[in-house]
Amino acid sequence: MMTVEPAGPEQIALFYGKVPVTMTAFCLSRDGQPVGLFGLEWHKGYRIAFSSLLPEGRLYKKHILKCGKLLVELIKESRFPVFAVRDKNEPSSDALLRHLGFEPHDNEVYLWQWQQQ
Repeated sequence: MMTVEPAGPEQIALFYGKVPVTMTAFCLSRDGQPVGLFGLEWHKGYRIAFSSLLPEGRLYKKHILKCGKLLVELIKESRFPVFAVRDKNEPSSDALLRHLGFEPHDNEVYLWQWQQQ
């Protein structure tokens, strides 16, 4: 069974083998095993949006979209500029980043800026 839930240190460590950086993330799990993480991390003073999927995680498009929507909510709550790096090996990454509200910034780097409502 597929689930999407906030990722705790245990799930992050299970996915990556350790907790690599400070992050807020959502975990896509299949039968309790993480197959994807989506979230925001701090890197050298910047907020970076990321997604990491195992090959079997790519099969669950609806759940990936749900994670994308949760990621957008995290980004909106951050009130900081958020960067993302386009994956050159993922043909749909440009379209997805633009759909989420990112704009090209510098080469493979995209930027999302908070807009006061």
